[in-house]
Amino acid sequence: DHIEVFPVIDSSINAITLTGEINLAKKYEWRKGIRISDIIKSKSFYTPQADLNYALIRRENPKGKVSILSFSPNRVLSENRSDEDLILLPADTLIILSRSESSKRQRQIRPLLEELRYAGQPGQGVPSVNVAGMVHFPGEYPFTPNMTISDLISAGGGMTGSAYTLSSELSRQSVDLNTSNPTASIAHFTLESLLSSETLDMKLRSKDILSIKPIPSW
Repeated sequence: DHIEVFPVIDSSINAITLTGEINLAKKYEWRKGIRISDIIKSKSFYTPQADLNYALIRRENPKGKVSILSFSPNRVLSENRSDEDLILLPADTLIILSRSESSKRQRQIRPLLEELRYAGQPGQGVPSVNVAGMVHFPGEYPFTPNMTISDLISAGGGMTGSAYTLSSELSRQSVDLNTSNPTASIAHFTLESLLSSETLDMKLRSKDILSIKPIPSW
C-alpha cells in the first residue's frame, strides 16, 4: 500500500494573513465577524519600526479581483470598535508598513500597485493617488474607498518639518470617453491650510496628486 498526504493549499482560503512590521507575522483562523482588533490585540504585536498611522489590507473576492483598504493601527488600539476596526473577510492580508526604511516601504506597496495595474480598466488605469514634496515617503499609493487628503498625508508618512502648511496644490485629471474624440484635462487647485479640518477631510479621486511645498528659504 502507498498513502500520500498532500500539503495544505497555499491559498489558505479561510485564513487571515498578518505580514510586515509585526512580531507575530503568521496566518490566523478566519471566523465570521472577526475584526482587526481580534487579531492585533495590543501594541506589543508591532515592531518598533511599524507605522502606526497607516496600514493596508489586501482583499481578493471569489472572482479574483483585488481591492485595497487602509486603516490606522493607532485608532484600532485606542478606540473600541472604531470605524477603522474593520470586519475582515476570508483570505484578507493585513500589511503593516515600515516607518523607518523608504525602500522597505516601497517593496511592501509596489506589489499591490502592480496587481491593481494588471486589473486596471480601459480609460481609468490604476486606482492610485500620489503625494509629492514635503512628506517622509513621497510616491504613489493605492486609492482606497473614501480616501481623504489626511489619509494621503498619512500614507506618505506624515509631513516633514520643512512642510509649508499654509498652501499646497492638488492636481486632478479628467478623461471624457463619451465622444469619438476622447479628451483629457488636468485641473490644479490651490488648497488652504493643511492644518484645517476642511482641507484634511476633502475627498480624493483616483489619479489625484497632492504637492506639499517647502517653507520658503527653509
